[in-house]
Amino acid sequence: MSSYWPSLGKYVEGLDKAGKLIRVTTPINKDTELHPLVRLQFRGLHYYDGHLGALEMSERIAVAHAGYERLLKVVKASERNGMGVAEVITAGTPTLPCSLTFEGFRGGGFLHRVSPGTVVYCDATSLSQLPSEYGYRPAILVLTRVVSRPRAGIGRRDQEARVDRDRRQIRL
Repeated sequence: MSSYWPSLGKYVEGLDKAGKLIRVTTPINKDTELHPLVRLQFRGLHYYDGHLGALEMSERIAVAHAGYERLLKVVKASERNGMGVAEVITAGTPTLPCSLTFEGFRGGGFLHRVSPGTVVYCDATSLSQLPSEYGYRPAILVLTRVVSRPRAGIGRRDQEARVDRDRRQIRL
C-alpha cells in the first residue's frame, strides 16, 4: 500500500485491495463502539478562515463572524441529525482576534479551539495581521550582507535560504 493517499476513498480502496479492510455489517453504537472498532470517530468541525488575512481588521472581523454564524448553523444541523459535535476548531493566525471576540463560541455546547499556526514562528506577516497589544515578537532575526549590486535598486545577499535558493536578490 502507498504511504500517501489523496483521499479517504482512495485509502479505503487501498485497504480493500490489500485485504486489510474489515466490513462491519451489524449496527453499532457510534459513541461507544466505533472508535475501538475502526479507529475513526467523528469529533467535530474545522473551519478554515486564514484566507481572510488580506482584509483590514474591521472587515476581517465582520466577514469572519458571518462565516462563524454559518458554521454554527452547520453544528446545529449536525446535532439535529444525530451527529454530535464535540469540538470546533477555527482561527488561522490572521483571524485569531476574530475567533476570540465571537460570542457564539461561548456556551455553544462544544469545545472551541483556535489554531493560529504561524504565531509559533511569528513572521512579519503575522505581526502585521495581529493587534500589537497581543505582544508578539519575531521568532528569529536573519542577518545578511549585500555582496553585489547587479543593477540599480537590486542587491545580492550572501545568505542562502534553503527553502528558496533562487531568491537571493533583494530590493534596495
